[in-house]
Amino acid sequence: MHKLGIIVPYRNREKQLELFNDYITRFLNKQGIVDYTVIVVNQADRKKFNRGKLLNIGFLEAKARGCDYVIFHDVDMLPWEADFTYSDRPLQIANRFIKDGEFNRTIQRNYFGGVTLFSVKDFEKINGYSNKYKGWGFEDDDLLLRCREVNLDLETESYRVPNLDRKVPYFNGKNSYVKIKNDFPTIRPYSYVATFIPDPIDCNPSEITDEYAVFGIPGEDLNLSYNSFSTYKFELFLNNKVPVSITSDYLPNMPIQAVINVNARLKRIQFFINGKEVGTKYWGDVGMKQYTDQPYIYIGVADPNRQTKQKFFKGYIHNFGILHGELSLEEVRKLFFSDPNVSLIDSNPEIKDRWRAYYDSSTMTVLNNFWLDSSYKKDIAENFNIEFKEVKSNKVNKVKFPYRRQGTFKLLKHDEAGYTDGFWKDWGSRENQMRYWRKVIDNKSDYENDGLSTCLFRSSLAEERDNYIKLNVIT
Repeated sequence: MHKLGIIVPYRNREKQLELFNDYITRFLNKQGIVDYTVIVVNQADRKKFNRGKLLNIGFLEAKARGCDYVIFHDVDMLPWEADFTYSDRPLQIANRFIKDGEFNRTIQRNYFGGVTLFSVKDFEKINGYSNKYKGWGFEDDDLLLRCREVNLDLETESYRVPNLDRKVPYFNGKNSYVKIKNDFPTIRPYSYVATFIPDPIDCNPSEITDEYAVFGIPGEDLNLSYNSFSTYKFELFLNNKVPVSITSDYLPNMPIQAVINVNARLKRIQFFINGKEVGTKYWGDVGMKQYTDQPYIYIGVADPNRQTKQKFFKGYIHNFGILHGELSLEEVRKLFFSDPNVSLIDSNPEIKDRWRAYYDSSTMTVLNNFWLDSSYKKDIAENFNIEFKEVKSNKVNKVKFPYRRQGTFKLLKHDEAGYTDGFWKDWGSRENQMRYWRKVIDNKSDYENDGLSTCLFRSSLAEERDNYIKLNVIT
């Protein structure tokens, strides 16, 4: 027989807590779970809300009351269809949502927040949450990092990636780039192809976000970028300066081959990564900006000549190409399964005459092929501060994620925190992001020195009845 502790981090949401308390009791009774304690941990001081530390405090209380597994549960999620029974592996439970009016939530594959389940023994192995993420965000990313480091039972996902084994140009993220003459009108359908490996994110504390352009045309930038949210985005602008973009789900740091179809006639872009479609987006009647006023396309940066937000890329870029006409899904897959150590032109002769430009790392040259003319004009690409380094990657990249037990939860509307509408609502969230990425770079979560064992606080019992307690804590 297992005893469950449901731990709710809380501050200043009285109506939501009232709804939650009423709802969770009925839900557990319906599931037949009778041996449980709901522990609401109220942060009673004026410091920044510290979700990770509150959950550590609640865990210590749950263990003291004999619980052998816990569910960390946000107050703004009500279980609709979910399973709260014991598991001997960590689980992410809240992954489907019922909107509250227009208020909704989207989650990425690495999401480990909202409602999560741990056995007491597993949570103690990772020394709980970090106590250092104050304000909104990234304590759950750190939690997953701890689970990986301690080798808890996680789900392994395999990603097929370009298998490179050669010297490839390295872009230093400061002043490395290649420029190509922008002689490629975009009124007709065309495709971009790029194969690259980004370095781990190294956050710049003077910037609001970290964004690195694999290639770009300046202005209202047309560019493919990678960012500190571990997503890839392709974006272009319309004549009215409105952006059109597609963003990937979370993708771990790994070799990438990206293909983007741009069709100004159909007013459509399509985005593919490693042979799979990321998304398709249409825009309305406004025409696409043609970028004919820009003399160069840049590889490894969006614009090296402006003073801020140049978006210098840090990592390896193996090749870059522009093709006349859109690539079909079958052609995208064939490109991806081509030997990446051989020129895409040589390994795909059936589309040889469609290459409008092709940059290959083995020769540092650009082949300009205008429209359907099969006679190539060879020019040397101007490159700046490029260094060649040996690269070797496996065909498959394996990444560990939390197991998901499917659960549907009704959302309760609240003000969004974190990064919204192009800015951080609290700069502390940006500091949390930088703290997290420093740990990723070091490949060490510091779980031994930060967590349950260093969780200092003062608490008092505010309320207790049946299977329910509320603690007031000073963090």
